[in-house]
Amino acid sequence: MGSSSFEKFGDEWIVFEVKIKLRQFLIRFKSIANFYRLLSQGAYRLGGVSNRTFFKTAFSNGFYRYSIERENINFIFVLKTTSLDRIGDRILQFKVRTRKLINSAVISYPIEELCITERILLKGLYPGGYRIILEKKVNDLILK
Repeated sequence: MGSSSFEKFGDEWIVFEVKIKLRQFLIRFKSIANFYRLLSQGAYRLGGVSNRTFFKTAFSNGFYRYSIERENINFIFVLKTTSLDRIGDRILQFKVRTRKLINSAVISYPIEELCITERILLKGLYPGGYRIILEKKVNDLILK
């Protein structure tokens, strides 16, 4: 990782951006908490594996934030995979599981490609930043 990269964030960190039409989101989920609960803890199954089991086994730590821009609600998830083995499968499963909840655009990329604004918010220096998810200790996740 280059000098502009995050300290202690390695290849196992993946960024997912999810863009959903606001009207559809409000009709389907009614709240941010309900969307996240269904995505990460729901009983929806893909290949016989529930979302809850997938999230517990695929990711060990993470953060998310959302913003509303015009007619869309945008989520950014920064998730640490439990292993680099079959990382492509985990990325694909996250995308499919999200689309299964609501048809939406989902893109993924390495954490090094996170824009400067998101990096500042991820540091937690400003209100409206990221929230910790997956209930793991993240004390050692210091960002430069």
